[in-house]
Amino acid sequence: MAAVVTRAAKSAADFTHVTETLLGRPQGDELLTALTEGGYVSVSDILNLSAVDIENHSYTDANNTVPSVQRGKLNLLRIFKAYVSEQNWVREEHVDTQSLLRDDFDVYRATRYDPDAHIEPWVPAQNRASSAASRGSGAGTTQGGQQGGRAMSPKDNFIRNIKRDSSRYTAFKDEKQWDTWNRCFRATIRSQQLHNVIDENYVPGTKDTQDLFHAQNTFVYTILVDNLQTDFGKSLVRSYESSNINQFNSKK
Repeated sequence: MAAVVTRAAKSAADFTHVTETLLGRPQGDELLTALTEGGYVSVSDILNLSAVDIENHSYTDANNTVPSVQRGKLNLLRIFKAYVSEQNWVREEHVDTQSLLRDDFDVYRATRYDPDAHIEPWVPAQNRASSAASRGSGAGTTQGGQQGGRAMSPKDNFIRNIKRDSSRYTAFKDEKQWDTWNRCFRATIRSQQLHNVIDENYVPGTKDTQDLFHAQNTFVYTILVDNLQTDFGKSLVRSYESSNINQFNSKK
């Protein structure tokens, strides 16, 4: 019984940390009331909210009417879901909710959040290859299918499906911000399943993986050209013209 109580207490503390500390919603706030009335009482409940669930949030007010929650407050839920995803990729683990800081969440809201970006669920490194393969195994899926009557190669899949949107990567304009920029860059790279490109120990072993790796390197190179805008950044770009980008770790 003690273990059950401990888990319940941890879940309640996590929920309070998210709603009151990160989102800044005090007890009695309409957003918190709507969550509670809807039966969303844990962080997992919030993370599993669909876009429709968020949009339809309402609450019972003091006049016993049921108005909708203000859109700005609903948007906090969307931003929080994206923030947790980013932190999972940055830390390479499912984050402990209570380790998330309000100051960093506020910076994320102001500078890193992209409302149009797809939230890619974090996958442990050892499971990424099988996860990508399973997503690409079925005909007609976004990652798989046939091309010209033949099975699509990993390179074909990548070229067909990768989001060529460098706006997901912020510009590096200030040398003092290198650590922050590098951390966010790596999180986005991992969320797009491009982690091999920045792994200096990765060596593609087959013709298919070599072709895929070359295509991924070309894509990431264009991102670096667009976004590394300081003298130091431009020197990194020049160094990648004659080597693979997976030497990024040794040149940072």
